[in-house]
This record gives sequence, structure tokens and C-alpha cells, in this order.
Amino acid sequence: MTNDYFHRSVLLANVLISLVLFQPLPGLTQTATPSPSSPQLAAEREQLENQKLKQEIEKLEQETVKIEKEAANLDQNFWEENSALVTTIASLANAVTAIVAIVGAFVTIGRQLTEIRREKNQQLDQRFTSIVERLGSEQSELKASATVSLLTFLEPGYEKYWEQVYLIVLANLKLDNQDATINRLLVQVFEQVIDIYLKPELTRLTETERKFQLDLSGCYINGITLANLSLIPANLSEAHLERAVLRQTQLIGARLQKANLTYSYLDNVNLDQANLKEAVFSDYHNRSKSDPKTLIINSSLNQANLISVQLKRSTVENTTFQGARLQEIHLDGAILRGVSFVRGNLNTAFFKGAILERVDFAEADLQRAKFQGAVFDDLTLESIARNPSWTKAEFDDDITQRLKDKMQILGQS
Repeated sequence: MTNDYFHRSVLLANVLISLVLFQPLPGLTQTATPSPSSPQLAAEREQLENQKLKQEIEKLEQETVKIEKEAANLDQNFWEENSALVTTIASLANAVTAIVAIVGAFVTIGRQLTEIRREKNQQLDQRFTSIVERLGSEQSELKASATVSLLTFLEPGYEKYWEQVYLIVLANLKLDNQDATINRLLVQVFEQVIDIYLKPELTRLTETERKFQLDLSGCYINGITLANLSLIPANLSEAHLERAVLRQTQLIGARLQKANLTYSYLDNVNLDQANLKEAVFSDYHNRSKSDPKTLIINSSLNQANLISVQLKRSTVENTTFQGARLQEIHLDGAILRGVSFVRGNLNTAFFKGAILERVDFAEADLQRAKFQGAVFDDLTLESIARNPSWTKAEFDDDITQRLKDKMQILGQS
């Protein structure tokens, strides 16, 4: 801007000089034609006009010099006054250049990281596929190695594989020709996948989806621990749960028909309305009295279906079977303490040789129930004596007499 002002000023001065030098001045036009009567006067006027012209030219030259100096000063002052701005602009230019370089570097790094992640994911997918293939191998060593390798995919960061691990292990647990060692390994993996995947997953699933996820029917999950878990509604029909540990497990309405729970341990388990028809809790054909027993404590099986359930020589404590269907249930040799059969259907139930302490039979159907060889405490006998259907059950003669005595004491006919 300052340079333009300087050039315009110089151009204006040159124009003015040209006008003065090459255009006749008004005074010169009038005096250019000397009067014939005064030649000396004409010469003096011409000399005077020339002096004026010279003075005008000198003045213009001085003005031109002055304008050039002012232009130079303005130019210098501009750069001095705006030196900070110039420096800032230069710095910004450098910064912009640096930012562009950094952005370019980040873009390059981002592309490289994306490529590395893609390759890593491909490698993981290939590794997972290889493990699944080895699980189907006929060689026990390969299957065992593959089963253990599945644990790697249950660690944080491998979340996308958790559902696949669950389904793959579940499928393998349904195979009935599985090696015992491999089965134990699969059960251990299954316990972990239940904790990290299934428990959180069940909280968000609809009832229909839960039925699909909880289809454990026919699974060989011997020795499994299912603690603090809500399996509603689970399908465990014909499942092999020998020596299983169910602690604080919700199995309301569960399907456990023909399930094998031999030597299992049930603590604070809710099996209300569950179907356990023909379920087995004891290997009564092949075990002696010294063998481990099925233990059911502090649990609820109210309104459950336990028709033809095998609970021989089991121990049941502080558990309720109120309103349950218990026809033909086998409790031969069982130890029952603090058990409630209130309003239960015990038609043709078997209690031969059982030990009954603090057992409540109020309003239960005892028709054709068999108690031969059973041992009763007074509270249990009193509970039976108050139930009119006891007369249609089968007792040893001495117990029958004790019941009649109880009835007389209670004022019953």
C-alpha cells in the first residue's frame, strides 16, 4: 500500500512538470507578442516570466524530493510498526506447516495401526477356527489342548468370541462319548463362560431368548458348580449333573425330567414349580451306605413335580415341598430333618428305613405311602397323627399303635 502511494505521488509531480514546461502559461500568452512601442519592456517581462518558471520548477523538484522522503519514511515506519505482526504471520506459517506435517504423520500412523489391527484380527480368527477344528479331532491330546486354549478367548479384549465359546462348549458337552478328562476340562471352561458371559447376558434377554440360551438338556456337566445364578427357565432335562454343586441357584420352573443329580449338593436352591419327574438324586442300585449322599439343604421345591424321583439314602434338611407332586417318590433310607410336605401329594411314596425328624405332613395325601422300617421323632409322629389320611398308609405295627395313642391324646377319634 505504501509503495503504491509513493508511485502515484511521483507520477503526479511529473505530470505537473510536463504541464508547466510544455503548456503556455496565461501570463506568457499575453506577453508573448511584444508591443512594437516598448521592446525593452517586453524583454524584461520575458526574463521575469523565465525566473518565475524556474522557481516553479525548483519548487516542484523540492516537493518531489520531500514526497520521496515521506514515502520512504512511511515504508520504514510501516515495517517497524508491524514487525510483530510480520513475525506472528511467519510463526503461524511455520506452525501451519508443522501441523500439516503432524496431521500427515498421524494419518499415516492411523492407516498403519488399522492395517495391524486387521491383520491381528485375521490371525485371531484363524487361531480360533483352528481350535474349533481341533475340538473335533479324534485324538484326545489335540482335543484337550484345544479345550484349554479356549480359556484364552475368555479374557478381556476377546468379548466378540465369548458367545461363540459358550455355544461351542455347550455343543461339545452334549456329546455322550466324551473322554472323562476332556469332559472335566470342558466343564471348567463352561463355568468360566457362564460367569463372564452368560450371567450378564441373561439380564437383557427376553424369555424366549433365555429359553434358547438355557437349553442345557442332555449335557454332561458332572461336577459343575452353578452358584449365584438365575437359570429361569432352564431346560436341564436328562442332564448329567452328578456331584454338581448348586448354591443359591434360581431354577424356578426348570425342566429336570430324568436328570441325574447323584451325589449333588443343593444349597439355597429355588426349584419351585420345577419338573423333576423321574430325576435321580442317588445311585441307589450300586452304592453302599458309606458312599457319599445327595445333600439338599435350605432349599425350596414348592409345587414342584417330583413324581417317581429317586432320593434314596439322600439327606434333606430345612427344605420345603409344600404343594409338591410327590407320587411314588423314593426316599428309602433318606435322612429328613426340618422338612415340610404340607399339602404335598405323597400317594404311594416310599419312606422305608428313612429317618424323619421334625417333618411336617400337615394336609398331605399319605394314601398308600410306605413307612416300614422308618424312624420317627415325636414331632413327626404328632404331625402324621393330625393327618386323617395316615390310616390309609403303611406303618410297622408299633408305629401304628403309637399313632393311635397320639390321636387319643390329641382328642381325635
